Amino acid sequence: MPTEPNPSATPLARRLAARLDLELAQLSGSSSDGRVTKADIEAVVSPQVNVPASQSAVPALVMLETPSHPQEPEFELHPLNNVRRITARRLTEAKQTIPHFYLSTDCKVDQLLAFREDLGRDAEGRFRLSVNDLILKAVAIVLCKVPEANASWTDVGIKQYRAVDLAVAVATKRGLLTPVLRNVHTKGLDQIASEMRDLAERARASKLRPEELQGGTCTVSNLGRYGITQAVAVITPPQACILAFGKSERRPVAQGDSSENATLMNCTLSADHRVLDGAVAANFLSTVQRCLEEPLRMLL
Repeated sequence: MPTEPNPSATPLARRLAARLDLELAQLSGSSSDGRVTKADIEAVVSPQVNVPASQSAVPALVMLETPSHPQEPEFELHPLNNVRRITARRLTEAKQTIPHFYLSTDCKVDQLLAFREDLGRDAEGRFRLSVNDLILKAVAIVLCKVPEANASWTDVGIKQYRAVDLAVAVATKRGLLTPVLRNVHTKGLDQIASEMRDLAERARASKLRPEELQGGTCTVSNLGRYGITQAVAVITPPQACILAFGKSERRPVAQGDSSENATLMNCTLSADHRVLDGAVAANFLSTVQRCLEEPLRMLL
């Protein structure tokens, strides 16, 4: 890690050193007053570093034309934006501190897809329902039935939340964002669809407020639109669960001595073993499965 800012360095040199993770204390300055300059940083990293002449900001792109060893190909170094930096820090923390375990199941979603079509016709254009909207509703219902999963770990006890606030993964040009849909357990499908569409659009346009990215009690990630069959996700601290969904696809399903074709969608649960035991996690996942396979349960 970089040392504290060295007073014997120019401001730009300090910023470049911090960005490139260099120890200023180990560098010799070439200026007349002995300070480390931008040129000194360039010389240490590579004789071919291309740094913009502007003295007011760290460059958006540092191109290293000379490999650091003979076998390394030429490459471009893209500095981290804040979203990528925060995501990296939080997910590294998650994998280092949370004892993950994983459960997976395939959901038959033929009835769910028919249910969505029926609701769409009844809505007469007033709102549009996605499969993900139905997933969010189902997960919220089940978290109320299995509150042990709507929880987080602390050193003094397990917090079990009364409200269901779902963080929903949204891919943006800046990186992955997880805006939070509040009080999902109290909302109808039309409100869930409308609010989720608004959150996703503003996430992609970089118009979310900071508080809209904070405080989720569970996360849902749906990679089905990318053609992914199954995904295993990393828990977002301090939550105890994340559910990852894949695409829906027709596959043969065994029925006794025969088989039939059904539309299946994989759901994989990543859970914090400090908060959930295997049996509780299995009950949570299997109840989500039943709710998706029998969508009329959402109306009960």
